[in-house]
Amino acid sequence: MNKKFDILIVDDEEIVIESIKKICLYKNYSISTATNSFDAIKILEENDIKLVVTDIMMPEMNGFELLIEIIKKNISVPVILTSGNSSLEMISKAFMLGAIDFLPKPFNFDELESFISRGMMISNLFIRKNENREAGSNLYYVTCPSNYKKFGRGNWVKFEEGFVKVGVSDLLLKSINSVNQIILKDVNNQLSIGESFLKIIDSNEMIHEIISPISGNIIEVNQNIVESISLLEKDPYFEGWLYKVTPSDIFYEEKYLISCSSD
Repeated sequence: MNKKFDILIVDDEEIVIESIKKICLYKNYSISTATNSFDAIKILEENDIKLVVTDIMMPEMNGFELLIEIIKKNISVPVILTSGNSSLEMISKAFMLGAIDFLPKPFNFDELESFISRGMMISNLFIRKNENREAGSNLYYVTCPSNYKKFGRGNWVKFEEGFVKVGVSDLLLKSINSVNQIILKDVNNQLSIGESFLKIIDSNEMIHEIISPISGNIIEVNQNIVESISLLEKDPYFEGWLYKVTPSDIFYEEKYLISCSSD
């Protein structure tokens, strides 16, 4: 009979495993660990795992290759990739291969807690979505409109005439335990793709830093969101947009975006 674990931690450095493990155990998650991708695959094949947190830079089989192998073997588990190299290319590759999130090293307690919390919520959402699909329903969360693009699973960008609108996905909002407060940037602030463009504080006072799907200058902030946070959760893709932005390098950055039709 397979054992059940909440989280599988994969890293070739024991000190990193221990640091992640301490935080996970503090949150009462059950943990399995592996120091290489081969052992990780064996654990995944022989046990029920809800979430994988794996380093990218490992010998023999790196984290990207592990993610590819998980998909090839049809192992249904969300994966968070982590690395000390947080270049745009590295983050983009993680998302394009199917990682649900990218956690830059070094990370602190609050950052890891936020990522793990969202990862576990997404795992539960995926499980329920699959159960709903088997029961004839596929509406547990609303996917990004097919004519939008995204950088990861938590944001979206819509191209308009002379500017773009950006916002956050319903999946991201469903992975957060009730939005209590949002902290937006001001008009004329610069956004950078892959860097925080929004802070969400949930009902447990946990802070979630959400990354931007594009770089550019903010020309308008959605005041309706400022006045009513509930609009963000009610209509995240239309009336719940966050900013209107003049892109600074769209021809370069567009190659890193993924069409929402892939959802």
